[in-house]
Amino acid sequence: MDWLVTASLSAVLSAGAALTQKKALATLGTVHFCFLLTAAVAVLSLPLLTGAATVPTDAVWVVLVKSVMQAAAFWCVMSALKHADISAALPLLAVTPALTALIAWGAIGERLSGNEWAAIALIMTGAASVERTRSAGLPAQSMSRGLRFVGAALVIYALTSVTDRYLLTQRALHPLSLLFWQHLCAAVIFGGVMMFHRAPLPPLSSVPVPLRWMIPLIALLTIGYRYTEYDAMRYAPAALVLSVKRTSVIMAAAAGGRLFKEPRTLVRVAGALLIVAGGFLFLL
Repeated sequence: MDWLVTASLSAVLSAGAALTQKKALATLGTVHFCFLLTAAVAVLSLPLLTGAATVPTDAVWVVLVKSVMQAAAFWCVMSALKHADISAALPLLAVTPALTALIAWGAIGERLSGNEWAAIALIMTGAASVERTRSAGLPAQSMSRGLRFVGAALVIYALTSVTDRYLLTQRALHPLSLLFWQHLCAAVIFGGVMMFHRAPLPPLSSVPVPLRWMIPLIALLTIGYRYTEYDAMRYAPAALVLSVKRTSVIMAAAAGGRLFKEPRTLVRVAGALLIVAGGFLFLL
């Protein structure tokens, strides 16, 4: 059961990263933040590779496609955190199991068991309770925009839900190697977006001192939660690992609601509990 400890640690580190990201995004633009963070993760993870950076030739294209999709999902999540309350945005990101099951049921006629329909009902009930509070925090227009980014991220995560497991088990890619290449590709993508829009980074002298240490801190938390997540996937099914990791949304919603003085936090945390419980019910 070592994977359970590792996945639980990933959840704690992920919640810490989300809280710090929300704080940093209050000052930085989304693309600038995404570039700085992905570049910092790539740089800080490089010394940890120790010869594990090799990617099998026949898996290179998978890593590249996965990195592009992961960068798009990351931008959507950061945009959601910037425009919506963290206690509303993060719980909704955990409805992926229900979305994936409904897509399979509607698109290819996959049959769902009674447990799976009950899980979907739990998740949808939790999501509805969270979504109904959206106008209670930030202005309605900002919240609606933020939750649209959540929807886009969910679609991307549903499409890439098995790729990590494939690379780590079938292609024997080291977790640190996947972490490094994924974030290096993302940094290149975000750097290219900045150049295309002619939006250079602000000079260091204009960046508040707290923000200067926030980026390295978030990068270290990201390395920690990504590595522990990938490591757990080497020993347990991806669905099981992700169900444990989704408990991070409960922690982040509770702490974030209090830290950022967001309204109706208790209702949103209750909704997050239902969503996460539904994710576990899918596994029975």
